[in-house]
Amino acid sequence: METHQRMEHIGGRVAAARKRAGLTQEALSVKLGFQDRQILSNVESGKRALAPEELVKLMEASGQDLEFFIDPYRLVGEGAFSFRADRTSVEDLDAFEERAGRWVAMYRRLKRLEGEEGGGGVSPYTLSLKLSHDSSYREAEDAGAWLSQEWELGPVPARKLVEAACRELDLLVLFVDAPEGISGAACRLKDLDTVIINRKDNPGRRMFDFAHELFHLLTWDRMPPARLDVVKPKASKAKRMEKLANAFASRLLMPADAVRRLWEERDREASLAENLARVADLFQVSSQAMYWRLVFDDLLPKDAVEDYTTLTDASRELPEPPLYSKPFLLTLHRALEEGVISARKAAKVLGMTLEEVGEVFDTYRLPRPYDL
Repeated sequence: METHQRMEHIGGRVAAARKRAGLTQEALSVKLGFQDRQILSNVESGKRALAPEELVKLMEASGQDLEFFIDPYRLVGEGAFSFRADRTSVEDLDAFEERAGRWVAMYRRLKRLEGEEGGGGVSPYTLSLKLSHDSSYREAEDAGAWLSQEWELGPVPARKLVEAACRELDLLVLFVDAPEGISGAACRLKDLDTVIINRKDNPGRRMFDFAHELFHLLTWDRMPPARLDVVKPKASKAKRMEKLANAFASRLLMPADAVRRLWEERDREASLAENLARVADLFQVSSQAMYWRLVFDDLLPKDAVEDYTTLTDASRELPEPPLYSKPFLLTLHRALEEGVISARKAAKVLGMTLEEVGEVFDTYRLPRPYDL
């Protein structure tokens, strides 16, 4: 890292350590032997470096180890996560955020090193949708329809959406084994956006969750989401954001013309539930999402189903996505081949054995690097 990046990196972690220890800038300044609070303020803002002896004092005062301050393969004091989750304990959420932060930090670090060598690195560009809490659900739907057309996703956007998002937004996408109750997450950093999806989740929900998290990233500046984005929030403001995200995701994944055409071509001899499941399967969404799309498009009356929560998805299951994603694995593969990161360090960051890391490369038909 360049000197100013390194100072900013340490500064953010100093502030994070201070806050975790429950110390004010004045209190920590005294423990570090600084003459006034402004010196510590300059450290936290990345304007002043810490001397080695000051770092030792900081570790003692904050109770944090050296890795907390210098390990580039973890996120500390930066970025924000929003988790799509229900029935998840705070402990499980904290532990998963720590794990996910390591994946994101490693990818960003390796891409930055590629950039220093002329490989491009990460992009500071971020598309932003001009939607707010005051926007109508129709405006959210129109934004989804616009994005589908802008990215030329075709009549079944789910088939191309992830690849297009990665290409157009320089987005990092990770399909992972998340704790039960966590469907997905969005992570916002100043130079990298990430969507994390639980690959073990119901196939009909995975793509909808992706589109939902994409909405949060594209509207983050105007509508920053809560850390815990529950499916059925109680607060009115959160409820509205949830409905706006769902409206955007629904229209993005189910274009009006394609929905109408495929519904008109349904099997008239089959039951309503069977047709819902079959058409939903084509769009890679749940039967419930398909039902509400048809209701909002005036293709079904709202009372067509007595209890929509009883609707089941089609029997054909979409294949489970492989771990992580190809861009993530290609970046890691290049770094391992060039000796930028050791296989043991990569395995530690991923929380895997060396053999398990090798098996992930096998899944993507990438040759195992020498150390694996």
